[in-house]
Amino acid sequence: MSSISWGRVRLLLNSRVLLFSSIITIFITLVLLVSFFESQGANEGFRGLGDAFWWAMVTASTTGYGDIVPQTGIGRILAAGVMFLGVISMSLITGTVASVLVERKILRGLGMEKIILTGHLIICGYNFRLIRIIGAIRKMYPDNLPILVINQAEEEKIMEVMSQTKDRHLHFLRGDYVHEEILKQGNAARAQAALILSDFTFPERTDERTILAALALRAANPSLRIIAEIQQEENIPHLRRARVNEIVCGDSYTPFILASGVFSSGIPRTLNMLLQPGSAKSLKISLIPESLAGKTFQDVFQYFREKEQAMAIGLISETRKGISLSDILSTDSSAIDQFITRKLSETQPEILTQRSELQVELAPADEQKVEPKDMALLLGGKS
Repeated sequence: MSSISWGRVRLLLNSRVLLFSSIITIFITLVLLVSFFESQGANEGFRGLGDAFWWAMVTASTTGYGDIVPQTGIGRILAAGVMFLGVISMSLITGTVASVLVERKILRGLGMEKIILTGHLIICGYNFRLIRIIGAIRKMYPDNLPILVINQAEEEKIMEVMSQTKDRHLHFLRGDYVHEEILKQGNAARAQAALILSDFTFPERTDERTILAALALRAANPSLRIIAEIQQEENIPHLRRARVNEIVCGDSYTPFILASGVFSSGIPRTLNMLLQPGSAKSLKISLIPESLAGKTFQDVFQYFREKEQAMAIGLISETRKGISLSDILSTDSSAIDQFITRKLSETQPEILTQRSELQVELAPADEQKVEPKDMALLLGGKS
């Protein structure tokens, strides 16, 4: 299975093209011969090549109207050859179509299909949460959002993901996502977002590969929105220096959820409702209308309560400021900082001219002013 490649598919298709070309050549030759012998035998049905080809197509397709039939002995022998070629041709066409579909499905499952995507989401890495993450994305975002998964997981695991999700907009590319060539195959330059999972395929280098993937993705697409999962909290600063938009540290929330359930009944259940994809009471983010710019948070609260039946519980604002390498790197001159410095300098130094920072403020004061392009953090609301 893993030995299948695009080269083999091309070779198979080329051989079939050659076979079809041979059959067509023999077919035309037989039609010309039948037309010649039947016209010599004064067969009124074969008045020209047009009648001959009409008879050949009817015969080859096994329709057999019977309006034109060979009458000479040699004509009937040649007609048998036309019938035989017709049966072979129909079998080859059916087999070719079926095999191409099967090969395409196999190549897709092996991550060897040709990727032609734009505006897609790239998921780098593999862990046991991959299927649930894809399911959550489908509940929260449009079903037609193309998703490209890139990893080196075992074929059985990928086939399980493909079969359980049954998502026709889900694609798989086999390769090492920390390499720029693989990201180029996945058209990362035209993706809209990337999610880097803690890749348990490499348990001893999980965080290291997450950082390398973030750098490779940022080099491939400076404006790409990157969300990364990390296992060790001490590695979070390295991801921030790689300009990752959102960072999630493994199961950092699990201890709090479990501990809160010991003494505060209801908190784990409440958090589960808030974080459940597709829930009517889940957290959402909505852009605040321009008409509310300059007004207070209380006005925002009333607007979403009336229009969306949602409760505004916070404000999210984005600020941009100029930065340099010294701003994003620490002062300890660690090896990884030196590596990040070199990679950023070699790839896209212009991306260091500015950086976006998200500021999240929960339960702001009622009189706090709303800035243009601010977003509201909402609880519940219309689905």
